[in-house]
Amino acid sequence: MATAGASQGLSFACTHLMKPGDPVLIEDPTYFLAEQLILEHHLKTVGVRTDDDGINVEDLEKQLKAIPIKNPSEGYSAMLYLVPTFSNPRGTTISHEKRQRIVALAHQYNVIVVCDDVYELLCYKGAQPPVPRLFSYDAAILRDTPAASKRGHVISNASFSKIFGPGVRLGWIEAWVDIQEKLTNTGFMASGGGVQHCMSGLMGTAIQNGSLDRVIAALQAAYGARMAAVCAKLRQAIPAGVVNLIEPQGGLFMWVEFRDTAVDTEALLARARREFAVGFQPGNRFSQSKTFGHCMRLGIAFHPEAELLSGVDRLARLIHASIADGSIRVVP
Repeated sequence: MATAGASQGLSFACTHLMKPGDPVLIEDPTYFLAEQLILEHHLKTVGVRTDDDGINVEDLEKQLKAIPIKNPSEGYSAMLYLVPTFSNPRGTTISHEKRQRIVALAHQYNVIVVCDDVYELLCYKGAQPPVPRLFSYDAAILRDTPAASKRGHVISNASFSKIFGPGVRLGWIEAWVDIQEKLTNTGFMASGGGVQHCMSGLMGTAIQNGSLDRVIAALQAAYGARMAAVCAKLRQAIPAGVVNLIEPQGGLFMWVEFRDTAVDTEALLARARREFAVGFQPGNRFSQSKTFGHCMRLGIAFHPEAELLSGVDRLARLIHASIADGSIRVVP
């Protein structure tokens, strides 16, 4: 099913698969504009803890146990919104074992999982994503399910904006047939006859003639080189005992965590802009619990490598100045 981008795909799922007041479980931290979009549909967000390999499955099950399970005829009991691969903001990827467990829980607790799969193909090493999409785990279960009981529980919500060009504003949804029927048999789709007809034709040609493959390969190489350079510069320029970072293997973002949990990255950002002409996203902008004030997200997509490295130099100068005046502590 074609969409006008992943944001519309998520909006469609909220509109046609959920009812006002229904719970939507989200990773903490997660993409903040997705949470805003969900709340604008009058749904209730519930934060779930995350680990270095994505969502904490034990906390997910704990939250699901607290939600009344609807009869399938009444719709889904809850939605789970995930960025499973090279996540925004942390750059992490949910492991194979966790993906199996998440889909099993979705079937057990009558949950629809909406996966923001927009970074899936932006892997730096190798031509394939490191783990299959959650949709494939759902499809594997349904292939062995009696026809009368087949009911999808996972949506793969993807976009060409991250893998071809931001102005494309074209995406697609992959899901089991019953979900696609709910999303396509709507007044919006019937009235417009679908979305982005012209751009769909252009992207279809780009797929057929190999242009899309060439663009993706170029992005994988460019982003991989930028991320490696930024991580190496951060490790070189920032003293030991100041930050923790995990070098992503794909995507557009990296997550930097100050060991001094008293650091306020909102206040640090104000100083960064004022004195060092550099910026970043403070961690609490992605957090429902507001417990990531000592973290920040860095992005590598917009600026060329030389400008990114200049930005890291400025960030390092900010950190050194903050250590000198006592506003950041070194924690061995």
